[in-house]
Amino acid sequence: MRSELLSDIDEHIFDVLIIGGGINGATSAACLQAHGYKVCLLEKGDFASGTSQESSNMVWGGIKYLESLEFKLVYGLCKSRDLLIEHYPTRIIPIPFYTSLYKHNKYLPFFAYLGSILYWMIALGRTEFPKYMSAKQIGHDFPIITQKKLRGGTTYLDAFLPENDARFTFQLIEKAIESGAYCINYMSVESFKYENETWEVKASDQINPKQFILKSKILINAAGPHLEEINSENKRPTDHKLILSKGIHLIVPQLTNSHHVLTFMSKDERLFFVLPMGNRSCIGTTDTPVKADTKEVTDEDRKFVLDNINQYLNLDKPLTRADIIAERCGVRTLCADTTSEKEDWIHLSRHHKVECFINSQQINIIGGKLTNCLNVGEEILDKVNQLLQRFPEFLIWYGEESDDIKESFLSFALEKVEARTAHLLWRRYGSKAIKIINLIEYDSRLKETVAENTDYLKAELLYIKQNEYVTKDEDLLRRRTHLSLTSTHEQMEKIKEFLLSL
Repeated sequence: MRSELLSDIDEHIFDVLIIGGGINGATSAACLQAHGYKVCLLEKGDFASGTSQESSNMVWGGIKYLESLEFKLVYGLCKSRDLLIEHYPTRIIPIPFYTSLYKHNKYLPFFAYLGSILYWMIALGRTEFPKYMSAKQIGHDFPIITQKKLRGGTTYLDAFLPENDARFTFQLIEKAIESGAYCINYMSVESFKYENETWEVKASDQINPKQFILKSKILINAAGPHLEEINSENKRPTDHKLILSKGIHLIVPQLTNSHHVLTFMSKDERLFFVLPMGNRSCIGTTDTPVKADTKEVTDEDRKFVLDNINQYLNLDKPLTRADIIAERCGVRTLCADTTSEKEDWIHLSRHHKVECFINSQQINIIGGKLTNCLNVGEEILDKVNQLLQRFPEFLIWYGEESDDIKESFLSFALEKVEARTAHLLWRRYGSKAIKIINLIEYDSRLKETVAENTDYLKAELLYIKQNEYVTKDEDLLRRRTHLSLTSTHEQMEKIKEFLLSL
């Protein structure tokens, strides 16, 4: 499939060429291609292999931003969250967040409860009304939470991605390709120049070494932490100061069930979460200034996360490094309007910026998060419309397939597999899951899970390898699925053995 896209990629003059296959690049490609623009997207690694595979998997309105009185931002994020929930009802799931506050926290529980009500009001009451929780009630409902010095807390509703951020990003890429876009992973941009109102981009295939010369009317830099690096090669600095922040999560054995998120405030007042991830728990996160994109999880990072989890949860025995199944480490881009080194760190994390340079037909996307990805796509559409002086009719370019298609699939699938499996397949693949059912009909052994205590069928991995632009095993294990994050060493041995047999 990838080779088919490469076969004639250099024969076109594209309307838009996007550098970066993370969530910003993916949503831009899907939106622009749906509106009739001819789009090419290049990603030097696999799709979503950078920052977009390392988030907390939360789709939330940013309740913590109320602290800095960012009411407009919170309203926008809540609106974006609710739009995603409405149009992706199986891929994005509402989930209660339970916040516990202790004597060392600066906010009293009732004050936090009032804040959660304000949060609910800003979101126009689209979710369940928040609840105040006394220390006694928290102890009753969640005996795993440490009671010592617990004052109480509050609960409110947000949402999360049960199948992970990287898969959601890939599905936007896939949607763009199905609409006619050329989205290529493992394609590195070597150089580019702007002459005669056209961008000429030299790119190299990292899989089968070959160079391509691509032409486009507009260039979009959606390279995240590498944005300045790419712009410096082009001698086109950004109008904003970029600051990088590293966040890490640890994946550990399941601590609580998958129907809620536990939230705490660390002693330095950073939010700390226990999030569901399949049959595991994801704990974190950190927020550390760094100078460059890095995948390094330091001993200090691990200590911070483990110390917090052991402080707030009553576990049979404290979690140690030996309990860590996998680690996530991502670097996001924060945006400052000045060159001051004294910018407020929390404030920087709020906003994304879209820079548009009319003289060179270039757009930069700085910052952003999964929650407002649809807004980013439409902002980019607006900028491209202005640059090319085209104004296509607006259409809804996002969302899952209709309920009728879903019911038709489930009616067919429930004759072949269990109900839970049928619903999982729909959530992961939509109507394309029919192909997985067909694989099972052809070979009943493919109905088996790929390893004990995992919920991925052998048929799924075969389908993914054949249809989802997988070039390396890591693409399948880390991004199209979350197997490498949630599987033990023994499980991974069995999974890799199966992949070798394909």
